[in-house]
Amino acid sequence: MGKGAVRPLTYPSANNQARMDVLTFIVELLNALAWPTAVVLSVLLVRRYIASLVPRITQLKYGDLDVTFKREVAEAAVLSESVEVAPMTEGEREEEFKERSKLLNLASQSPKIAVQESWRRLDHRLIEVGKSVDLDVAPAVWSMPMVLSGMLRANGNISMTQFGMILKLKQLYDKLKDEPDAVLPEEEAIRYVDLALLLTASIKKKVGGAA
Repeated sequence: MGKGAVRPLTYPSANNQARMDVLTFIVELLNALAWPTAVVLSVLLVRRYIASLVPRITQLKYGDLDVTFKREVAEAAVLSESVEVAPMTEGEREEEFKERSKLLNLASQSPKIAVQESWRRLDHRLIEVGKSVDLDVAPAVWSMPMVLSGMLRANGNISMTQFGMILKLKQLYDKLKDEPDAVLPEEEAIRYVDLALLLTASIKKKVGGAA
């Protein structure tokens, strides 16, 4: 070709054109899939990360309950130091021993149920005391332990210390009820049982008298 001559245009053959179309299609397809693929991979990674956090969150949640339970039981124990229990008869001591043995055995099998049963007995004692002093209340109050306790306090049948212990034990009972899957250590259930038994016995001896 002479100098200054125009170079003729060349066109791809049909085969080359077909190969280019396929490659272009693949590139475009990969580009189109890149964003959703990245999203899917991100979701999978995030899900795996969140799943790994669940045991830690659960442990923190129930760990916090354990700490709260220990703290409030300790506070109730401080109040119990000012609670007086009148001397028991031989029969009462024997009955108390049997009751405690049953609750401790229950605590070894199911700490939460031991707490619930201890509270149920205390609640029953409040009703028993209220009725024994002819407390004039609406029928619904007999199923409202804190309202009943407040009225017993106002009537002079329990002391402010006893009322404070009732409040603490009721709060702990409610916390466990609100966390059905929480695990309570046996030793904390035993402490609760002993405090509830002490309080129940002290209220029994305060029937009809101011504290």
